[in-house]
Amino acid sequence: MDKNLQNLDLKEVMKKTQLELEFLQALAQKDFKALSKFNVRGFCKIITREYDIDFTAYLEEYQDFLDEGKEDKKEKKEEANPNITTQLDSYSQKSSYIWLYLIIIILIVAALFAAYKYGFFDRFLNKNNEPINASVVDIVGEAKTNLNSVISTESNLSDENLTEQNEPIQEEENISYEPEQAGTTMQDTISNINKKQEAIFSTNGKVWVGFITLKDYKKTAIVTDQNFSVDLAVDQLILIGATAITMLDNEGKTQDFPSGSSKRFLVKDGKIKSISLSEFMSNNKGREW
Repeated sequence: MDKNLQNLDLKEVMKKTQLELEFLQALAQKDFKALSKFNVRGFCKIITREYDIDFTAYLEEYQDFLDEGKEDKKEKKEEANPNITTQLDSYSQKSSYIWLYLIIIILIVAALFAAYKYGFFDRFLNKNNEPINASVVDIVGEAKTNLNSVISTESNLSDENLTEQNEPIQEEENISYEPEQAGTTMQDTISNINKKQEAIFSTNGKVWVGFITLKDYKKTAIVTDQNFSVDLAVDQLILIGATAITMLDNEGKTQDFPSGSSKRFLVKDGKIKSISLSEFMSNNKGREW
């Protein structure tokens, strides 16, 4: 085969087949290493079509060369990586992790047993069930004082009503709570403080608060970083900014509202409840504020 190819003018073959001269020379000289970068089988088909040369035996010899090269690469790769992790090593590593898990579990069980033995859980539950302490009373009084000093808006209340509203504040601020008094509960204390039907809001940061009376849709707003109270005798909508707040209603129930989104409330018939944006707009003639 190569003899027949050598009898041909390789430059003439190159022009007729459009194959590279380098390939034709390597093919004629059986330079298999140089041929490995070409599409040998495809190029041989082109030459066979033009010159009717049979490359069957030649291609078998070329394939043997390629197979030998693959075997050599495989042997070299195995020699380069002689260290292979045995199943025994893998088993030992897993075993060490199992012991670590067992030690952690034992420590957790021991901690739970100690907590149970020394009554930690009982003290924790009793602490959560303790009645309201004097700090709650201080928060209520502080909220009323702050609201009266910060809010500045027109009001339909008469001077006589304002006087009546301010008088009980001083009296309520002086309340001293005594936990040991028999029959006193959190609800009883809050009931005594909130005789005027008010909801108390506490905040840890500066917050914007807007009020809309449902009678005439009159709007007022304040910005405060102190606790404030809301009169539940007035039907109104309340919009509060994205600051985290805690609400203490007139029944002594608390509700936490996280930061990140505005809070909306409806005060109606002496009760306050949290509402959605759609409910707020429905009560505010379709407006968000």
